[in-house]
Amino acid sequence: MRTSLAEAQTPYLSVRKSGRGGLRLAALRHDTGRFSLGKIGLALALVLVALPVVLATIYYVFLASPVFTSESRFVVRSTVEASPLDLGGELSGKDGGKSIGGLSGGLGGGLGNLAGAADSLTGGSQAGMQDPFVVSSYMMSPEITNLLDRDGWLRRQFSSMTIDYWSRLDEHASREELFAYWRRHVTAAVDRRSNTLQLRVRAYSPEIAQEIATRALGLAERMIAEITRRQREDTLALAKAEVVGAELRYEKSSLKLQQLRRTTRIVEPAQETKAAATTLLRLIYERIRARTELMTLERLAGNNAPGRAELLATISGLDAQIKEANGRLTGDSDGKSVLSAVASLEELELERRFAQGMLSVATNVFDRARREAEHRSSFLLVYLEPTQPVESREPNVWASIAFVVALAGIAWLFCVTAAAITLDQID
Repeated sequence: MRTSLAEAQTPYLSVRKSGRGGLRLAALRHDTGRFSLGKIGLALALVLVALPVVLATIYYVFLASPVFTSESRFVVRSTVEASPLDLGGELSGKDGGKSIGGLSGGLGGGLGNLAGAADSLTGGSQAGMQDPFVVSSYMMSPEITNLLDRDGWLRRQFSSMTIDYWSRLDEHASREELFAYWRRHVTAAVDRRSNTLQLRVRAYSPEIAQEIATRALGLAERMIAEITRRQREDTLALAKAEVVGAELRYEKSSLKLQQLRRTTRIVEPAQETKAAATTLLRLIYERIRARTELMTLERLAGNNAPGRAELLATISGLDAQIKEANGRLTGDSDGKSVLSAVASLEELELERRFAQGMLSVATNVFDRARREAEHRSSFLLVYLEPTQPVESREPNVWASIAFVVALAGIAWLFCVTAAAITLDQID
């Protein structure tokens, strides 16, 4: 049979079955040997649209397990007896009060500022415990799934054979897979305007959804109580450590002061200085009077006057006493002086008074922390108990099927467009 030139130039696109097997696509061709875009589109529609839609309809209508959602709403509240710690007036002697150890206004004011800073030690703000973000983070953490599944209870609820195959959890799933499954079925959202928390639990039974939500709330309450207990213990331990440190500092400064007093034999620095100065002035006065008597006696009777030798001996003795008293007062004799000892005593006395003030601040902080610890409590205020759903709202059969149809239609349209472009290039 002869073939025309036009027929010879027409591409032969039919794939026929050979002896070794192969595909036969002749049904998709026109009689002229070319592929039909309409038949290709129909075949793709059967594979990409009809088949997925039928399978999705069978699954969502007959196989899919109903999902029930239990909801709960609550807030976190903390109660604590909070009173401002104002020790500035007591320490600095303001408002007519007597200052601790005679502290001046500057030192007392500094301790007052320290007392103000100590307010933070006892937890002056309870915003942290009132913040529901702590509970929200705990609800979505692996810790809660580990506690709920301690005896395998949570795993049994999600891997029950009453749940369809594609929805249930593998009974041999790892902890990580269980936690990922939990995050897909549980949400804990915080309403920033009202500072409340909403817990939603999705399960395949109304009773199980409510039970999971109830147990999760119980664990959250235990977590809040544990945080409160730890905060109470940490606050008391820190305050007690401050008291112990202040006591050691006060005892150390007092011991140094006592040792210096025993060494110098000075009990009252001010009185000792006054006594030393008075003694020196008295000796100088007696020396002046003795020299005056000596000069008068020499004018009247000369150098051989009776009693002149006694006056010279008295003046010599007074000079020695004046030198000794002056050295004791200023330290010129043996390096030890009343003035230096008094300065050291005053310095140690000031340090002792400061340590006493610090001890008073630490003691007040500890007493306040102990009172607040006795009255501190944090709890979950649940104003919507976990509900037991009556009907299932998931899966939404028609919405799910419509989604499959839309997705399949997009895939079909893409493939048909690709086929049309390919046929156009071949032609």
